[in-house]
Amino acid sequence: MEHSKNETTRALKTILIVMILGLCNYAFADEQRYTTEFASCDSTFILKFNGKRNWLLRNNQGEIITKIKDENFTSMTIRISNDGNSIVVIDDFAEGHKIKERYALWIFYKGKLTKKYKLRELLDDTCNVAYSIWHINWLVSDLNFNSCESEIIFSTNEFYTYSLNPLTGNILEKKRPDDFDENTLILYGTFRQSKGSKTTLNIQRYIAGDLQPENKINFKTDRYGDGLWTTALMIKDGIDITPNEYSYKVFINSCLIE
Repeated sequence: MEHSKNETTRALKTILIVMILGLCNYAFADEQRYTTEFASCDSTFILKFNGKRNWLLRNNQGEIITKIKDENFTSMTIRISNDGNSIVVIDDFAEGHKIKERYALWIFYKGKLTKKYKLRELLDDTCNVAYSIWHINWLVSDLNFNSCESEIIFSTNEFYTYSLNPLTGNILEKKRPDDFDENTLILYGTFRQSKGSKTTLNIQRYIAGDLQPENKINFKTDRYGDGLWTTALMIKDGIDITPNEYSYKVFINSCLIE
């Protein structure tokens, strides 16, 4: 009786995992995006595309404060500081499948473009992305200002968190999690979790760290339930130390090891 109960529990878990993975794949088969209006967090300022070449920033009295030139921003995300001075555009949807020299980040201050970055300037390896039907996914977090709006912050598939100056657009910091060092691996791959914490990752992408024999690594993790998992992990001394902000969030389908 107990054996039958355990088998039923395992079967239900398997079905649940398959359903979740199916929903994730369905979500990744997305549609095109078109947004023509953004607001500051406190709704004091509204930025609206005029349908031609410019985005107009108005205050809550409807007065035009400044304008910025459009570069196909309607498929992107735009953040506006609560004082209306800083406007940041990030190509977090990256429509199409071409990276080459495409730009991914624009920083404006008082209507002036102070800096813009190409996607290849923000990624160590442009293979560390996922391609959907419509777009390229390269981020694990949304771009936002910090609480005092003195920094612009976002994180990438490569386990880097960027901090930028909203006035100059310069990069203040680009860092990996605190536990990362020269002995740490960041790997993307597939593993099966069952009873116990020991398992083996079949490596499909090296994000950071040395090559492993036969592209496999044994490690311990207590983070996952029974089933087959495909994700990115940060492994140190044979233990999964992936920070929560990256767990389950990295998906890569480019340049994979067969």
